[in-house]
Amino acid sequence: EDGIRDYKVTGVQTCALPISEYFATHRVPKEGHPVFGVWPEDRAAFPLLGRLKLLEEHRSRSETLSMVEVARQSPEGYDQPDAYAWAWALVHFLAELPETRDSFREIVQGVVRGESHAPLDGLLGDARRQRLWRWYVADLCHGYDLTRALPSGTDFDVGEESAQEISILANRGWQTTGVRLQGGRAYRISAKGRVELASQPRAWISEPAGVSIRYHAGLPLGRLVGRFWPTDPDSTADEETVSIGTQGVYRPTETGILFVRVNDFWNELSDNTGEYTVSVTGEE
Repeated sequence: EDGIRDYKVTGVQTCALPISEYFATHRVPKEGHPVFGVWPEDRAAFPLLGRLKLLEEHRSRSETLSMVEVARQSPEGYDQPDAYAWAWALVHFLAELPETRDSFREIVQGVVRGESHAPLDGLLGDARRQRLWRWYVADLCHGYDLTRALPSGTDFDVGEESAQEISILANRGWQTTGVRLQGGRAYRISAKGRVELASQPRAWISEPAGVSIRYHAGLPLGRLVGRFWPTDPDSTADEETVSIGTQGVYRPTETGILFVRVNDFWNELSDNTGEYTVSVTGEE
């Protein structure tokens, strides 16, 4: 079977999700057992895989799908590779995200036993998880590691607005600034420190302003950048990346958390070392 099973999602039409997409990308070592659920580290390792390219094309046209929209795709739609690309991305997201990993695997086992798909409703309907999905889709690429890139559960346990210093690691993705920002108020974001972005062919050292040797997403590598997470789960606030650098003023339109990271290609984070020290101070 190809793994497509119908299920009901509360308040929407009958849906289908090919959960077997977890096995679509795998690695078979010369010795030992096959490894499933592998995210392609580069094009050379998966030369015939076109799913990431399809997702990137959808993203460039601002045609990304929500989790529920992916699950709403009709079984007939899987005659087209785009539907499989989205399903593959969603299955990987649910299977690897720490907060859904165990639950999703239990659901998969239940599907194999012919049980109800109803528990999947909770995984798809959670508002905070829907925003995590949007951040995931916005950054997907070869070598993307969602456990390294996305905020973790403890990142959302922040205090009220106050000046404090937070260490931001160069080898991680989005990390919390540790404070809840109030909508309409201006905040000064300051950063200091040095990080190493690569060691070969020679060390690339950067400070928070970044280095113009190379650019990612239109900004210098090593530059401190941010992305806002609103407290209101139903918010439609802008999720674009904000350039900060050594010092910048940020004024959110609503209350929430500013996440920051050291700007670098998502598939090149693992060899980075060092950290920036970032502070957030409310302007009078």
